[in-house]
Amino acid sequence: MGSSTKTVCRGLALALGGVLVASPALANWTLTNEGGGSYVLSGAADHADTLRAECGPNGTLSFAYIQPGNWEDVLGTIPMTLWTSTDDGPKHTMKVTAKKFGENGVAYTNDSDMQAIYTALVDVRNALVTIHLGVEAASYGVSWTDTSSAKDSTATTREFARKCGINIDKPPPPANAWSPNDQR
Repeated sequence: MGSSTKTVCRGLALALGGVLVASPALANWTLTNEGGGSYVLSGAADHADTLRAECGPNGTLSFAYIQPGNWEDVLGTIPMTLWTSTDDGPKHTMKVTAKKFGENGVAYTNDSDMQAIYTALVDVRNALVTIHLGVEAASYGVSWTDTSSAKDSTATTREFARKCGINIDKPPPPANAWSPNDQR
């Protein structure tokens, strides 16, 4: 994963019983052209954590939450829930794989569940105020919620989807049947 993402918003993080409060600053999300047909849609939360969607050539698509200074020793596949605006808003749980990121970090990634990735992109697009991510996996000793605040991200998310050949207003194609030209 590239290091070209920008810090675009700050939020509220609740982690492992510890509470850190930061005033959310409203800012648009960032779309970065990584070259070679790869694009990154990113928004930042507290602790320099980053929420990102990535696409690349040959139809690759992923959704990730990255904690570069992560203090949790967790690897493997765990559930992550993404929801928007309010705690009682629409929620979607995706399976993410926790992988080591850098020296002390972890990246929670989803690169195979198209339904979850589409839902995440639609949630990002519709998040006029906040995006919430929650991991609840007691068997891994992990439980936290991180909130990012951003302005209307519709234009940025639509541009990301367009460049990636995705129509996020349509249901995703069947599993293992997606190509970058299917949803144009």
